[in-house]
Amino acid sequence: MLRVTVEVIPHGNEQQKSTIGLMEIVNDGNGTEHTGNYFYSLGDGKKINSGKYTGFNRDNGFWRLIERILTKYLDFGG
Repeated sequence: MLRVTVEVIPHGNEQQKSTIGLMEIVNDGNGTEHTGNYFYSLGDGKKINSGKYTGFNRDNGFWRLIERILTKYLDFGG
């Protein structure tokens, strides 16, 4: 599982940080050595959106997976 956390740290003060977003990506176990299929959830503290991303080329790396899921989410009005 991958987890991406977005925090606000007012004026760089770690004691005042708060989480404003969370993304979790879970491999569904049905991919191949080269292609992955994933469940994802995105939350902003008010609502959680979830879905599935299939056919991801693992050679592209985890940052590209995060980008593709965010793009899919935003393209559907997230």
